[in-house]
Amino acid sequence: MTCMTMIFGPPAGAVRLSVAPQLASWDKAGTPGQVRLADFLAHVDALARPVMAATTDRVAVELTVGLPDQMPLIDGGRDLDNYLFPIAQRLGP
Repeated sequence: MTCMTMIFGPPAGAVRLSVAPQLASWDKAGTPGQVRLADFLAHVDALARPVMAATTDRVAVELTVGLPDQMPLIDGGRDLDNYLFPIAQRLGP
């Protein structure tokens, strides 16, 4: 039997965001989508930085996005990666 090394595990201690997740936006600066994204990323950054600073280990991020039943998941760029990409860019490797 071989031993598998776990690189990442589920995050411990879930945090509920008080700002709604925002999709990546390629609109020009100052547009409503960019402003909402900047506010969301500032909120995520304020929550994540202390956790990241408190460890030298790798950190896993999990994001659960709830959408209304009538909102289609395959239209409008609502792929989960469009929510996670800006977070990954903001927090870095």
